[in-house]
Amino acid sequence: YTYEFDGTDWQQMAEPLVGATGSKLGSAIDMSNDGSRLLVGAPFARQGDGSCYYYEWNEGTSTWDNILPVPGENGEALGTSVAIMSDDGGTVAFGGSNYGNDQGIIKVYSDFGGLFIQLGSDIVGLENQKIGTTLAGAQGRIAFGTETGSFHVYDFIGGSWTEVAGGPSLGEPVVSIALSEDGSTVVVGLGSQESVVYELA
Repeated sequence: YTYEFDGTDWQQMAEPLVGATGSKLGSAIDMSNDGSRLLVGAPFARQGDGSCYYYEWNEGTSTWDNILPVPGENGEALGTSVAIMSDDGGTVAFGGSNYGNDQGIIKVYSDFGGLFIQLGSDIVGLENQKIGTTLAGAQGRIAFGTETGSFHVYDFIGGSWTEVAGGPSLGEPVVSIALSEDGSTVVVGLGSQESVVYELA
């Protein structure tokens, strides 16, 4: 469901987006700053392969148009996490925590003149890291945590995703992560109800 505040009350914008039975559509969501684009994950779609959908609001029809469907594969549970990485909503990321030997995978797509193209290669974790369980993005920067307790920050440099910051294992799984609007600060949430804040150089 999506709602818009009219100055007095919250009004439903359109009919709800409904996924296939068992797909868990809406397990992960993000919205562009201006509210015109909506990113949604469905990690159990396609028998566990997962799917992600990027919608754009159509004023003429008062509906959400699917402008970027990205199906998962090989049981990766794509859509476990999602993130809009730019102010204009032109760059988006999807995480699939079950890829490979619980390595996890992250895919990034960017809008080039109305055509979405994958930006760089997949980011793949190490065995049992399950990257893509948590994901955040800002100013083209991406941050994610792992089941083994570390966190990682990547920038797109010279045509490839390059790690620019990160930390050693914090001793327990990272269950949430967030970046500040300018991408200079990362907050890492742990299962013990503890959060750690890092300022990135």
